[in-house]
Amino acid sequence: MAAPPFLIRVPVKHNRDLQGVAVAQINAMLEGLGNPASEPVREALEATGVIHFLSLSVVWNRNDDDPPMLVAHVAGDGRPGEIIRRLVDHAGSLLLPIFQAAASGIDS
Repeated sequence: MAAPPFLIRVPVKHNRDLQGVAVAQINAMLEGLGNPASEPVREALEATGVIHFLSLSVVWNRNDDDPPMLVAHVAGDGRPGEIIRRLVDHAGSLLLPIFQAAASGIDS
């Protein structure tokens, strides 16, 4: 059964003195996944057996005090926790570095 789509949001740790550097670096990592998804990403998502849609992007307004945000829009079968577990099991090596970079910051 398809669950309602859900979002995963991770604030991107960034250096306010070097506005946009972390966002550009995360965007470069996202581009490395391909759009449409590269074959390894597509195969990993298919291997989950539950993903219908996955989109990753960075949302940021440099004129706002809010931090940039890495946003994953996910649609799949099952409960969000199970969908995330299957994503980590099958696509974690491709996706986790991006989430870790966002959460811990990138050397700027």
